[in-house]
Amino acid sequence: MLKVGFGRIDIMPQEHIELGGYGNGPHRVSTHVIDPLFATCVAITDEQDNTLLLITMDLLHSQPYMFGPIREYITAETGIPEENILVACTHTHTGPDIGNPGPRRVNEYMAYANKRIPEAAYAALADRKEATVLGGVSQTENLNFVRHYLRQDGTVGVGTLASNPPVRHMADADGRLRLLRFCREEGQDILMMNWPCHPDMMGGGKTTGISADYIGALRTCLEVETDCLFAFFQGAGGNITPTSHVAKPKIRYTRNQYAKILSKAVLELLPRLEPVQVGDLKLMRRIYQCPIDHTTDSKVEEAKKIWDMFLETGDTKLVWPIAREHGYNSGYACRAVLQRAAAPETVPLELSVAVLGELAFGTAPCELFDTAGAQFVDNSPCKTTWMLAYCNGAEGYFPNHHAFSYGCYEVDTHIFAEGSAEGIADNLLDMIRQLT
Repeated sequence: MLKVGFGRIDIMPQEHIELGGYGNGPHRVSTHVIDPLFATCVAITDEQDNTLLLITMDLLHSQPYMFGPIREYITAETGIPEENILVACTHTHTGPDIGNPGPRRVNEYMAYANKRIPEAAYAALADRKEATVLGGVSQTENLNFVRHYLRQDGTVGVGTLASNPPVRHMADADGRLRLLRFCREEGQDILMMNWPCHPDMMGGGKTTGISADYIGALRTCLEVETDCLFAFFQGAGGNITPTSHVAKPKIRYTRNQYAKILSKAVLELLPRLEPVQVGDLKLMRRIYQCPIDHTTDSKVEEAKKIWDMFLETGDTKLVWPIAREHGYNSGYACRAVLQRAAAPETVPLELSVAVLGELAFGTAPCELFDTAGAQFVDNSPCKTTWMLAYCNGAEGYFPNHHAFSYGCYEVDTHIFAEGSAEGIADNLLDMIRQLT
């Protein structure tokens, strides 16, 4: 019979630290704690004693210099193969700036976290108990939105101005909430949730408090309401926000409001969960050689001047208008030109698929757009399939074809060729079909 265990460990920084989540603007240094950060692990062991470890961290990114050592430590301690260990993040924008190693405090935090996070896995392995699985999906409304707007003047963008108000969202978001419940005869049941939406509700780049964002508040709500242990995994939501400037009145939740509404949606879904038939664990890992977009290589000199100006001044109000005069939506688009030019023809992306009978997980090492996640989930041969985005890598935005057709912040700042998002989904589908 399937055995499932749960482990959680505090991964709070030991001192004030640079915070990440809003590009390369002026560094924010934490001043206080709003709510703690955790690493959570769910260990799933089949009847043949093969184990899958699903780790989720309250951090912005799952960078190679983090998930690599984490997997190495766990494998050395337990013998579980590295490919059986999936390391994801919740993508909170109010945690340590692990995307930019360099400052002493950040480097020291990463070394600390790399050794501490495996403790969640060891706890989950020790906690394993026989379990059956229930699963389900519900469609939500007015909880997540594609963050690109058609504005009154016909332009498309993320931001809005009173003088140029939004007319509509450029697409509908994938609002499906996915839930698993591992029912254990001994000990607490385990709830796992898969939901695509940016945790960016704490006041933008001005926030200096450490927080897991709405996920921390949601975890508290559900563990009180259900008496279950809770693990959250981000779906494909690189283009998804909890805010709508089109709705009347505008939808702009606080993190606590959002957590309560999401919690209610989970509680309404719980009685409707159905049994999921599980089988022996099957795994496949593939390195996808993802093509780079080199169409802007001729603009390197121009882009470098603008980006250097921003690095020197840190002043978006000065530099961004200059960037726009040269055809860039922002200075970040200039940085992307430099990154593309410096990149090889392809970059290796690690993709993984894990199948246990009707239950399957696929990973995307990036901020994948929702339609690519849906492409994988909707065409999977496994009845209960999840996309785990921000997992085993952090390669930036992967826009879909539709976003390329109108242009947006993510298209401006990407480095990969158009079609790469769909390429991830196609590769994952090929892998899962080989396993089933």
